[in-house]
Amino acid sequence: MSAHPAAATFIARWSAASGSECANYQLFTTELCRTLDVEPPQPAVDEVGENAWCFERRIMFHHGDACPSAGCIDCYRRNVFLLEAKKLKTGGARTFDDALLCARAQAENYARALPADGERPPYRHRRLFARRHSRTLAAVVH
Repeated sequence: MSAHPAAATFIARWSAASGSECANYQLFTTELCRTLDVEPPQPAVDEVGENAWCFERRIMFHHGDACPSAGCIDCYRRNVFLLEAKKLKTGGARTFDDALLCARAQAENYARALPADGERPPYRHRRLFARRHSRTLAAVVH
C-alpha cells in the first residue's frame, strides 16, 4: 500500500479525466486542496477586493487607449499565486509546450493587472507547474 493513499487515489482519479478545462479545473483544484489538507478556495463575493482566495477572480485591464477590458483569473490566492488552466490538444510535446507558454503569458498578464499594493503574487519566486494528466494544463505563477 502507498505511503500516501490519498495522493495515489487523487492521481489515479485525475489521470483518467478527459473533460474540458471549464468542466474540470475547479473540481481538480478543490480535490487537490483536500488531498494536501489545505483550505480550498472560498465563494467569491461582489466586492472584488474581498476575494482573497477564489475561483474566477474578476480583473480589469487598463490599456493605453483608456479603454479597459475585463478578464477572469481561473484561480487566485492573494499575494501567493494565480492559476490559469488550459485544455491540451492532442499532438505531442510541441502542443504541450505551446499551451504552457500561452497559459504562462496569460497568467503573467493577469498578475501585472492586479493592484500592486499586496495583491500580486511575488514575481521573485515565479514558477510554473504543468500537469500532463487528463490533457489539462495548469500554469501557476507564484
